Amino acid sequence: RSESGLRRLYVEAGILGQELVLLGGSYGLSTLTTPAQQDRLFLEFFKLSRDRYVPIYTLTTGLVPRSGGGDFYEHPDDFYENPDVPEDTIG
Repeated sequence: RSESGLRRLYVEAGILGQELVLLGGSYGLSTLTTPAQQDRLFLEFFKLSRDRYVPIYTLTTGLVPRSGGGDFYEHPDDFYENPDVPEDTIG
């Protein structure tokens, strides 16, 4: 493992992660990066070998709930056309 190779891996993981955040948003999903995790528990949960795998970037994604609670937007356009946010708060 070289320093430049490892640095390149982190950069590529970050680029891919940001692309997935943007893609998820285009489908009406809420996506966020998860910087703090417990690697051992993550690997155990997914039954991955600690000798072979190391998590370097994790994402959490899901549906965007309506501000009134309970219901979810059925289509991304519903969120962008009716975001349940007063227009005077949008900057």
